[in-house]
Amino acid sequence: MRLGQAAAALWVNEKTLDNAIRTLGLTRPLDADTVRALGLAFRAKYRYGIPLKRGFPAVRDALKRPAAREDDAVVRAVMAYLPDVERGIEQEKQTYKPLSPGPGWRDPYHPAIPPHLRRHPAIRRAIRWGLDLSLNDWKVRRPGGQLLLQLGESLRAVRLLQKGDQAMTLVAMWECFVRDGVKFVVIGGVAATVHGSARVTDDLDVCYDPAPDNTAKLVRLLNNWHARLHLPREPEARLPFVIDQRTFRDAPALTLITDHGRLDLLAHVTGIGEYAACLAASEETEVGSVRLRVLTLAALIKAKRAAGRTRDREHLIELEALHVLKQEQAKPPPARSRRRR
Repeated sequence: MRLGQAAAALWVNEKTLDNAIRTLGLTRPLDADTVRALGLAFRAKYRYGIPLKRGFPAVRDALKRPAAREDDAVVRAVMAYLPDVERGIEQEKQTYKPLSPGPGWRDPYHPAIPPHLRRHPAIRRAIRWGLDLSLNDWKVRRPGGQLLLQLGESLRAVRLLQKGDQAMTLVAMWECFVRDGVKFVVIGGVAATVHGSARVTDDLDVCYDPAPDNTAKLVRLLNNWHARLHLPREPEARLPFVIDQRTFRDAPALTLITDHGRLDLLAHVTGIGEYAACLAASEETEVGSVRLRVLTLAALIKAKRAAGRTRDREHLIELEALHVLKQEQAKPPPARSRRRR
């Protein structure tokens, strides 16, 4: 089963299921037995607070060996939800019936993607991985600045619900950068959003000019935003941290928490180079009242390949599919032949 199909069967969103697959080290596409075990493991997590790494092996063993159900009272209780999980799987199998390829064949998962594109290796790889390219196909038809404003508004709404904070997060950061004349190029997830990525990011990654006059502007802004080091295991920790010109000389890559959200500052991007190289590999995007320099899609793909990190694999698959969709979008429409009367 593919990611979207399995997520719908288990009544979880795709991001939750994707995180579970990565945490448990599972392979894709998922077979039916793995989906059943995942469904029961989610029940154990939400009902009894059992972590997935402990619950998944237990329920998978119980599915294979019915005798193992008698060893643990919690496992016996969780197995009571098996009929519900089976019902969800069967419903999705009926919804996503496999269709044999041939003339007139349409992929039920990606009805918006034309057949000739679904034969492209990058598109086939993305579909096999479980990505819903219909959403990407919609996004590549929208201006990048509009997509960035939508992302900023979505994050602002989430922040209002969580903390009641009126800050505009990403929007406030890049507007202040432009207002104060900071030289930078947007990279990472925000740049991917401009090009039609469906992944949601809550941090701003930029490559900055390390010239002293530019870092002086950054020092002033970051101190005004009460920036501090971001520790993934302790996000609320407030360690003593002084930002000055020496900070940028000693640590050219900084991961910070500010009043407006997370900010990653890099003086060098793997696979691209320093600020001058990133600037040459960027394009201008109008976002509301400001103009941003954003890394091109080809440069983003190059950087992801060069980084070679496991967590970037899915993002690279999406970016390569986006490249195909944007090339198709850039093609001129076929000329209509005039019929003779």
